[in-house]
Amino acid sequence: MSMSAISTGLSGLRAAEARLDAVAANVANMSTVGTAPGASGSSPVYEPIDVVTFQSGGGGRPSGVGYGFVPDPTAYDMAYDPASPIADGKGMVAVPRIDPAEQMVNLAYAKAQFTASAKVVAAANSMERAAIDLLA
Repeated sequence: MSMSAISTGLSGLRAAEARLDAVAANVANMSTVGTAPGASGSSPVYEPIDVVTFQSGGGGRPSGVGYGFVPDPTAYDMAYDPASPIADGKGMVAVPRIDPAEQMVNLAYAKAQFTASAKVVAAANSMERAAIDLLA
């Protein structure tokens, strides 16, 4: 029973870590520029990443949290920067559309998810120790 709970908690920790990785990548690439999708050029615009979570397990396997990274290829704006070496013929470059406030909300969400999942692991570990002590 508690091994299943530990697996569930660990899957939640991994999903929280994935969300944190996505926030870090988005913030790090917030002010990069690139070429618009479909345009010629070797530097495509950064595609902001979101993390989707879903229930995993079932069929006799422990339940938990699954996750996936989902890039958004439409999340960019065009900006005028004729001095950029990757600007198109009109002097335009693509800039990823990343909202810093939304990234901070995602960071707070990841922290809460990590904290809750860590508490699940700690509670399962405590129950496992109590069961072992009863048997000893």
